[in-house]
Amino acid sequence: MIRYFTISVLMFSMLACRQDRSFKFALFSDTHIGGTPTAVVDLRNAVADVNMQPDIDFVIISGDITDMNTDSHLKLAKQILDSLDMPYYIIPGNHDTKWSGSGGANFRALWGDDKFVFDHAGFRFIGFHQGPILRMDDGHIPPEELTWLEDVLRRTGTSMPVVLVMHYPLNDAVDNWYECVDIIKDYNIRFILHGHGHRNRLAYYQGIPAFMGRSTLRAREAVGGYTILTMRNDSLIAAERTPGGQTGKPWGAVSLNLTPPVESVADSLLPDYSVNKKYPDVHSEWIFNSGYTMTASPVCDDRFAYVGDLSGTVYALALSDGRVVWKHEGAGSVFGTAGLDNNHLVFTSADSTITCLDKSDGNLIWR
Repeated sequence: MIRYFTISVLMFSMLACRQDRSFKFALFSDTHIGGTPTAVVDLRNAVADVNMQPDIDFVIISGDITDMNTDSHLKLAKQILDSLDMPYYIIPGNHDTKWSGSGGANFRALWGDDKFVFDHAGFRFIGFHQGPILRMDDGHIPPEELTWLEDVLRRTGTSMPVVLVMHYPLNDAVDNWYECVDIIKDYNIRFILHGHGHRNRLAYYQGIPAFMGRSTLRAREAVGGYTILTMRNDSLIAAERTPGGQTGKPWGAVSLNLTPPVESVADSLLPDYSVNKKYPDVHSEWIFNSGYTMTASPVCDDRFAYVGDLSGTVYALALSDGRVVWKHEGAGSVFGTAGLDNNHLVFTSADSTITCLDKSDGNLIWR
């Protein structure tokens, strides 16, 4: 009888441990290396403080790593973050991607990608960037990012709990936020983590709880700070941590017992295209969609329209019907309009190259 009781207790303990999903992680955001004289010190302090805490499982960095992605600021930020004693997962913010001269190419070269997917304690964390497309513009989720997100969620399924990580809030700060909502609405989205606002805040986007983490910058204080998130079996709790100091009282908490329903987007919040009814004589002859962001206006001759996209592909489209006559792949992201002269098509790309093609067939002349 005693032996049976001992085995039963052991099995119960093992089952309890298997079902325990408690863990703790840190959220850094808006480190803005290069923006203020103390930004580097603030990030170093946050990293050193996290390394002193053995119960932190990982760190998430939700964008605006640098202030303008100039000089060696991204490299310096990576050097500091690489000194973390635990895994970290990072996405860019508006200051790291489309505001930069590289269009985000430097970020992807350093970290290998500008998005991530990982699983921890039964949760799937999915991080992706939200633009903007051009300097000083609103946030925007590129079509290629939406396609990627949809594919990841489809493979994840509807039962696994999901945490979305982004830089902007999921509201009209992003001009096509409703497209993202339409993709995620049928999945088990438990909460959102983001930055951009530089302060602690618990909000709800279409019914989904969202934690906005403070910047690591000290602003008007003597030292900076970051966010500690504690996941328990029944709740997620957010608190602010002062490096070298203490973890403050919780400033936000949500229950994990229920999956929050994703609310539908009201028609009043969607774009209004009623102006088209005023001009019935204006209509589309054809539409071409490459599946990637296009920031460049096309350049045309008497037969073709030539345009590039952020995948690094340049297309020649027939003016008559929009069909692809030829395409050239392999360059970096194309942001600008190409130049056209005689039989040459010349364009620049974010991999620091200038490329010249034969406009009749797309063959490379020089790079």
